[in-house]
Amino acid sequence: MDTRWKRFRYGTEDTNPSWSFYGVVICLSFTLIFCGAAGDNDYWWIVGCGFTILSVMFLAYLNIQMGNGKDDPVPIRLLDGKWPDLWLALFLCGVYLNRHLLWSRYNMAVNRVFDRIGFMDEFFVLFLFLFFSTVSVAAAVVFLVMSLTRHLYKNKWMKTLFFYRLSGRLKRERRKFYEAQASLTSQGKAVRIWRRRRLCFLCLRFALASIVLLYAGAVYGEEDMAFLLFAAAAVFFAADVRSVMRTAREIGVLVSEIQELSEDDCQTKEPVLPPNSLFRTSEEELLTIQKVKKESLEKQLQSERMKVDLITNVSHDLKTPLTAMVGCIDLLAKTDGLPQEAKDYVALLSVKAVRLREMIQDVFDMAKATSGGQDLHMERLDMVRLLRQTAADMQERMDASGLIFRMKLGKEELLFMGDGKKLYRVYQNLLENTLKYSMAGSRVYIEAGEKDGKVLASIKNTSDCEMEFDADEVVERFTRGDKSRSTEGNGLGLAIAQSFTVACGGEFKVTVDGDLFKVETAFRLVNV
Repeated sequence: MDTRWKRFRYGTEDTNPSWSFYGVVICLSFTLIFCGAAGDNDYWWIVGCGFTILSVMFLAYLNIQMGNGKDDPVPIRLLDGKWPDLWLALFLCGVYLNRHLLWSRYNMAVNRVFDRIGFMDEFFVLFLFLFFSTVSVAAAVVFLVMSLTRHLYKNKWMKTLFFYRLSGRLKRERRKFYEAQASLTSQGKAVRIWRRRRLCFLCLRFALASIVLLYAGAVYGEEDMAFLLFAAAAVFFAADVRSVMRTAREIGVLVSEIQELSEDDCQTKEPVLPPNSLFRTSEEELLTIQKVKKESLEKQLQSERMKVDLITNVSHDLKTPLTAMVGCIDLLAKTDGLPQEAKDYVALLSVKAVRLREMIQDVFDMAKATSGGQDLHMERLDMVRLLRQTAADMQERMDASGLIFRMKLGKEELLFMGDGKKLYRVYQNLLENTLKYSMAGSRVYIEAGEKDGKVLASIKNTSDCEMEFDADEVVERFTRGDKSRSTEGNGLGLAIAQSFTVACGGEFKVTVDGDLFKVETAFRLVNV
């Protein structure tokens, strides 16, 4: 009998595997029969195992024969059709789900046949009926397996498999889902997506658990159902832990990147989160902000360096002709026989030249302080002595101003570390600021003390004009309290004082309260 299998396989008639097909079906049938009869006789298990080994050998040889001549196309018959993997999976699932019922009845039928072994005529008829019934089932299984095998050998066989097409469809749907998710995430709806995903996952998990428990309750006993319930709970708990850990890790990455951004760590980075993460778009936007901030900071630093270089070069170039002008003015002032009017002009030129020289020096000092290029000679200083010395050097101008100075410095030393020359310039600028902008006849308070391990110094005065500015604005470069600019000054005094104070490791604070103007400095106290 020709199974016409040679039309379904690779190879020639000389390698027709019909006998292999029959061998698989017959051996598989005897395997089922003797395993079913093993309940009454343990020796039948040995016979059943032998037929099982033969079935595997015949099936392997049949598959090898189908692989001969791979260059020829394999015809797919109507029997094969589409989705052989689905039909095989459904058949095996049906057998597995009803294995207890089917096997118990089959076992009873086999035992009934072998019980009549003493009556040969009756036994022979029953055995043939049992054998052909078993052969039909075995042949169906082998046909499905070989149909799947022919699809495996066929070119582009993957497209004909149900589970392959199902996985492709799921991948496309997943890609569409992630595209929609990315669109919503870019609109700031990541939390809503995460909540919706968690809700869908919980509903799916509840449905699967219900199906498993209903089937377990209908087929198995209570103990098996409890075990399945525990196993399902363990699996779902592990899935929840994995989801929470993943979300926590992604949030931790965002938090660390935000912290780096707040700490001015503007190093360029690549996204760390996976492309399908809910927070991937947020991370990319955060890294974009970090990149823009870095570029802006670099441009700002470059512009600041260019300004400092320009001011430094211009200040240096102005010093040479200004020095010559001051020398000539001094020579003119010492010349005898000049008319009084000429002497007045020379005196005016001398005053303006000195003021111009001071302004150029202020600009030069400000440029160096801004660039951080000034040299500091740190030493132990006494705040009380520093303020007294600065006030003593300016005593003549303070007496001529008509202001009332009140100094509350105490007698104890207030030691701190700083550059003496730079800090002398700081308090000199602050006192000059009070001389220029204090109300006539008002009081100026100069105080020093210690609080919370810091050396504090403050200078308070009452302004002679309405202060239409805030504390941060007045310490900017070239900003003056007198917007009409009717008084002397170049708007650099407070800016230089602040830069020198910060450079020496101190704190500089300006307070404006109505007409009260107060400047405070603070340095870390040094114990003796």
